[in-house]
Formats: sequence, C-alpha cells, structure tokens
Amino acid sequence: MFNDVKNSSHATKHQFTAQINSELLLEGNEAEITSVCLNLMRNAVIHTRKGTHVHVRWFKDAADQPNLWITDDGDGIDSKHIPHLTERFYRVDNSRDKNIQSTGLGLAIVKHICLKHQATFDIESKPGKGTTFKIKFRSP
Repeated sequence: MFNDVKNSSHATKHQFTAQINSELLLEGNEAEITSVCLNLMRNAVIHTRKGTHVHVRWFKDAADQPNLWITDDGDGIDSKHIPHLTERFYRVDNSRDKNIQSTGLGLAIVKHICLKHQATFDIESKPGKGTTFKIKFRSP
C-alpha cells in the first residue's frame, strides 16, 4: 500500500519515509483500515508541492495504543479550515487550482471509518510548517 502511493504518478517528486512497528497489530476491518491509510497518504501527495517530504508512522504510544500519523512538510492549512476538512465535499479554496483530482470526500471517509473503529482522528497544521494527520486506535 505504501509503495502504491509512493510510486503513483502524482508522487514521483515527493520524498517518502516510514517508521513502522511491524509487530503492532490492530483489530478492525482490513479494507477500511487500508482505505484510511491510502486516503491520508494520497491527500499528503495531492495537496502538497513536488519535493514535499511525507512521513508515515505506525507506533504504540505511552498508553500502549496504536497510532497512525501521516506528516508532511508542505504549506500547511489555515486554522479556519481545520474544523471543516472532514465534512463531505469540503475543499480549501485553492485546492481546485492545485489539484483537480480532489473530490473533498477523502477525509470524510477517514473520519467515518475512525468513528466506526472507535478511533480518534485529529489534524494538526501550521501554515508554512506542514500538516500531521493523527489517528489513535483503541488497544486490541
């Protein structure tokens, strides 16, 4: 899955790194969890400029809960947009100019799947500093 996004035509100029705890397991619907990962990685690619660094991190936090973080060092997102990003069809004004492939559904899908799996989904972003999408799953 990581390589599918990394090798896509949109991502050929992005830099990818991953920090994966391969022993960390998760209970849930495999297809839905895969959809979450693909949506977040694809978002990081299509909404950032070429040369952006994208880091995928799958780890256990201090409370032994599985976490998935997707971080980019792109332009970031203005704070006024953050509360609306998980609304269906919501797109930041300039997203249409930058990328016509965005439907505004990806983060709404992520939010729905996270709720179904009793996971929290947070978005942290600072203009000029990048964005981190954070999912904290319940322990199996």
